[in-house]
Amino acid sequence: PTHGLYLNRCLSHLQSTTLAEVFGDLSDNQSTITHFSLSNALNRLGLSVEDQVEAASFWLKNFLTHARSAQPGGTTLSAVSFPEFCAFVDAFRSEFVSTSLFAHSAMAPESLKPQIYLGGSCNPTTWRSAVTIPILQAAGVAYFNPQLPEWDTRLVAAELKEKYCSKVLMYVIDSTARSIGSVLDAVAACANRREVVLVIKDVDRGCSVEGELVDETQRKDLNRMRAYLADIADRYDIPVFEDIAAASKRAAELCLQAPLTEEQKAAAAVGGLVFMMYYDRSYSSHEKSETLRGEFQKLDHDSDGFISPDDLKQAIVDLRLELHQAPTALQLDTNAFLLKREGSISKLSFEDFCAFIRLYRKHLADVVVQPRALTLGMQPKVFLGGSCNPTTWRRDVAIPCLEQHAVAFYNPQVEEWHPSLIAIETEQKATAAVLLFVIDSQTRALASMAEVAELLVNKRNVVLVIKDVEAGLVIDGFAVTQREAGDLNRARALLADAACQAKKMVFSDVRLATEYACGQVLSSSQSL
Repeated sequence: PTHGLYLNRCLSHLQSTTLAEVFGDLSDNQSTITHFSLSNALNRLGLSVEDQVEAASFWLKNFLTHARSAQPGGTTLSAVSFPEFCAFVDAFRSEFVSTSLFAHSAMAPESLKPQIYLGGSCNPTTWRSAVTIPILQAAGVAYFNPQLPEWDTRLVAAELKEKYCSKVLMYVIDSTARSIGSVLDAVAACANRREVVLVIKDVDRGCSVEGELVDETQRKDLNRMRAYLADIADRYDIPVFEDIAAASKRAAELCLQAPLTEEQKAAAAVGGLVFMMYYDRSYSSHEKSETLRGEFQKLDHDSDGFISPDDLKQAIVDLRLELHQAPTALQLDTNAFLLKREGSISKLSFEDFCAFIRLYRKHLADVVVQPRALTLGMQPKVFLGGSCNPTTWRRDVAIPCLEQHAVAFYNPQVEEWHPSLIAIETEQKATAAVLLFVIDSQTRALASMAEVAELLVNKRNVVLVIKDVEAGLVIDGFAVTQREAGDLNRARALLADAACQAKKMVFSDVRLATEYACGQVLSSSQSL
């Protein structure tokens, strides 16, 4: 049964085509396609198997024969519906192709290719050809570049294979593209503990993507997702750069397992390079959460790009990053940090502020998403994550269902959300038996999608609801364009595919998903 399930899929973050889009292109009536179109559909999705043509043809004939036999009276299968088409693609992939957002290597390091996979933002960016490739060539380092003048869906399998076996994965999340799918892929690489080098560039005011001006609310959401990715990278000890040349040099050194020689530096023109890092962070995927840059700007009362040392204490009070308040430790850590600074400490830059926050978190307790065992007397519960305001799915659907089944839950959506709730939310997520995440059609939910990607890699018990965004949706006074809706929905389809590959249920109906989550909790209660 497919009622209530989210069926659309996107098979690669580099691919701009989803199952729904291919089906729509091949259908004359938008409800069915002919069985003769199935081979064409596979090619469009990058699922051609040129080295197994005979086996694939034989499998396709058997599939159609079985499907026909299931028809009333054994009639010919002349029309294939969208749910049947999705089932066909899933079955074919299971048999012949391993394509997934999480196709990250579990190979031993010595078995990996000594090369760098150049992932991240593609067209219209030129960072690969203009910056990174010249540096790698000068250093004598091999690389795989998925950005081609004429990209073809048939390259999907080859790209995944190269990503799977490359020693170093370099991701550039550029400021001239939304790069939502690339962020999800980078999250998966970090959480899989691959050797990753990451570059993040924030989207600036007045920036355009594909000829469309990025409005302020969209810009904030895109940058919050970038800042949340930076925090995920921090937790896996992955450096985050803002400068592509610096990151390229670091990737080359990781691949060579040695610093670049003076000759290589000279050839690559990176001799006196200053390592420029990306400093902003967001410690929660909550849609009202503030980034470090936002907190710094609040404390920069003179708007001169500096704050006073006394403001550090206020920042900790505002952000409440520690799991348990420890005023004495806070005082000691603040003093120790300031004593290590060279020269005057009357003013601290944004970089100084970020360095302090990072050290402070390490000193007290990292905010993590790892599961924790329930202690005696703790009741298994459901964490209600995902889209918040203006959505009402928790209040109207999920919570009444959970209360009806007497299942405990934690709801992070409150009327006045504050950063002090981050630690509580983190603890609740860590001890939840089920994490119900709703990626709704009324919000972008970008950081929530990144959070789900990490939870899936960490094999948490995630139940997912996904709803596509329609063009024309108004978010904070700005309408979502057709192109933005396409990017948002491709990312949703990509996340759905990753979840299904991880054997998780993906729904389109919140009530059905909540009922399923209740069943999961009640089952876990019986096993305690």
